[in-house]
Amino acid sequence: MSIFTHLCAERPQKICWNTVRVYEYSKTPLSVLYGVHQRSYCTEVELFTQQILRTNTCLSGSHMFSMNRNFLLTIAGTIITFELVLMQLKEIAASI
Repeated sequence: MSIFTHLCAERPQKICWNTVRVYEYSKTPLSVLYGVHQRSYCTEVELFTQQILRTNTCLSGSHMFSMNRNFLLTIAGTIITFELVLMQLKEIAASI
């Protein structure tokens, strides 16, 4: 494996997956809060639950986009579509 492959492919992929994990891990306390027994349930639990649900905790690019799973899958789909179009254009150019 070359250093070019590491810098251009593997490292950005790992960074993207780690930023997506920030968003996913920010929602993990909800399972504990939903399991709070009725006798222990209070206003603080309700407020904390609402804060987690309403707050979008994730990394963003100058507030123009949020790095979550949907964004990552959209980028991957766009790259795959671009590659397919390039392969089709290459076949057309070779046949001319």
